[in-house]
Amino acid sequence: MSENNGPATTGPDVTVTGATLIAVAPRSSVTVNVTEYVPTSAYACDAVTPEPVDWSPKSHAYDTTEPSASDDPEPSTDTDNPDTDDTNPATGT
Repeated sequence: MSENNGPATTGPDVTVTGATLIAVAPRSSVTVNVTEYVPTSAYACDAVTPEPVDWSPKSHAYDTTEPSASDDPEPSTDTDNPDTDDTNPATGT
């Protein structure tokens, strides 16, 4: 057995797909496909905090600004409420 200091893997990850038959009425049924991802090992993160560096003269920090206090113009078009039905029935010739 060899020693490996890299990521802990034991083989390729596996995707499992199955089919289930579910009765929903006396003479009807629905087939449901189930797909599940099964990783071969737990997720792991091997990281270190970077060393702090001096502030770059090309970096700039600004104070946040407040929203503008100016008045906005009225909209140029009206908007409709899609929940209301104020249309006329169609008539054909």
